Amino acid sequence: MASCIVSRQILLLLTVACVVALLPSAAAEGLLYLQSAKYGIGTMPFTSITAIGLENNSLFAIGPAKASKAANTTATASDQVWSILTNQTDAFMWSWIAPSDVNSTSPTTTYTAIGVKHRQLQTPENLMFLARTGAIDVLAFWWLSPEKTPALPMRTITFGNGTAAGPTGAVSILSGLDAAGGIYAVDQGALWWIPVVQPLTAVAPSASTVPAKVAEMGGTIQALWSMETTQTVYVAEWFNSSNNIHAFQVDQKVLQGSPTATPLIAINASAYPAPPSDHPVVSSVVGHPTTGDVYVGMASSGGVLVYDRQGKLRAQITTTFVNVLAMEMDSDGASLYIAGDDGAGTGHLDSLDLKGLGLQTTSVATLQSSGAVKGSGAGALVRLVAVAVGVAIAGHWVLG
Repeated sequence: MASCIVSRQILLLLTVACVVALLPSAAAEGLLYLQSAKYGIGTMPFTSITAIGLENNSLFAIGPAKASKAANTTATASDQVWSILTNQTDAFMWSWIAPSDVNSTSPTTTYTAIGVKHRQLQTPENLMFLARTGAIDVLAFWWLSPEKTPALPMRTITFGNGTAAGPTGAVSILSGLDAAGGIYAVDQGALWWIPVVQPLTAVAPSASTVPAKVAEMGGTIQALWSMETTQTVYVAEWFNSSNNIHAFQVDQKVLQGSPTATPLIAINASAYPAPPSDHPVVSSVVGHPTTGDVYVGMASSGGVLVYDRQGKLRAQITTTFVNVLAMEMDSDGASLYIAGDDGAGTGHLDSLDLKGLGLQTTSVATLQSSGAVKGSGAGALVRLVAVAVGVAIAGHWVLG
């Protein structure tokens, strides 16, 4: 069994090494190499976790769920929400199912994205937003889950024909709630602002507050993250064989800057000698609320790349699984949660203790230059592979 675990760790590290090997500056300047750890106990309810949202001490997740009693079906279903506590050792608990699918053996609802309130001081109630074709379900609840402790009846925001009424297609990504009572929603290359509540309340927005298209990107948006403490919105798009990550300022639902401007981060032929030119590789992006560091999840690569606020690569996180699809971070930047699957039919969730690493208040560039986490350049990764799994302390690799 031990040899199997070691072999798996080596495989994952080699997978991410292939990504890092593309970076021309990796060997010259050195990167921090960090290792996330499996989070939670018990049986994983998902075949894959496609989106997550952290509300207070509960991490909510969606994705194709395995056949279960809650789903009332013998097939996988994407109409459920499951949650896991982040302040104690816990297993996933069932939290919600689309009302139209209750007692149905043939579910018809597919939740494509999830958003939450994030900040605790905006409303007494917890808030969750679930996107499905043509609509967003708005759930207000108390300390457990929308199903067990509802605060208000579910509301549904229905989209129109793609004019001012909102997106035309399936919403693939939702942001967290902003101070104006809205969330950002992605429809292919379009970025929308959708009013979901009146500011600082859980009640429906006024009829005069309507959706607004914030931007139309040149390509397809792959990931999105809105900062709660600033007006910054990170947008990752796949455009012209390049994985571009932009940092936009949004003021009064108006994008400051051009969608065609030079991106903060570009994963393309100019950055890499052997770029992933045939498909997008960025699946998720998170901006740190204190340091401004940018965490970029890599699909099919088993890892996360960490950039400083200037867009320079500084660190790499190796996960315990292969396919990173979603990330979330505490509102104070203390912990990072990474979700996805192993490519073989089982969802996975990892966590990284940023506070313990010093990355809650210290930028990755400062930590890198201080040598607080040992190891530098490609040689450190080679040595890590050579010793199989290295020495794992406080959720990260300590390299000599």
